[in-house]
Amino acid sequence: MLESVHRQCESEQRAQRWQAQQILQSRFALLSVRENEVMQLMIAGQTSKEIARVLSLSPRTVEAHHAAVLTKLEMDNLAQLIHAWQQLNQV
Repeated sequence: MLESVHRQCESEQRAQRWQAQQILQSRFALLSVRENEVMQLMIAGQTSKEIARVLSLSPRTVEAHHAAVLTKLEMDNLAQLIHAWQQLNQV
């Protein structure tokens, strides 16, 4: 009986993780190509000025893309973004 309850709990946890992963994937799919480029460089630890130089943009434009990324992904800061990215890309 206890084994059955344990299996049921594990099954529910797997379903919840799968659902959370699907939600993350759908949010990341909302990003434009440019927002995705900016996000990748943000995750890599580059500053807005560095990203601006790499992508030939102004730092203010990079900040606008940064804000759009966080808004579309429903996140408050870079730490949450990095955590979500790692969850989505774990092997």
